[in-house]
Amino acid sequence: MTKEEIQSPTLNLDGKEYLEADLSKEQMDLLNAVKFLEPEIQELNNKLFMKNDHKGRLINDLKQ
Repeated sequence: MTKEEIQSPTLNLDGKEYLEADLSKEQMDLLNAVKFLEPEIQELNNKLFMKNDHKGRLINDLKQ
């Protein structure tokens, strides 16, 4: 595989593709911060879903 065939990972923002290799150091730092936060945000979304589901079940039990 030649160097031309090796592509940098891409980033999609608002429907536009960017090569990570073209980002400045500051932009890469921001991207890495977002990548670090993403799993935590997903975990919190999962917890919120479960709490809302549990709340709905409790309300249904109250109605009966």
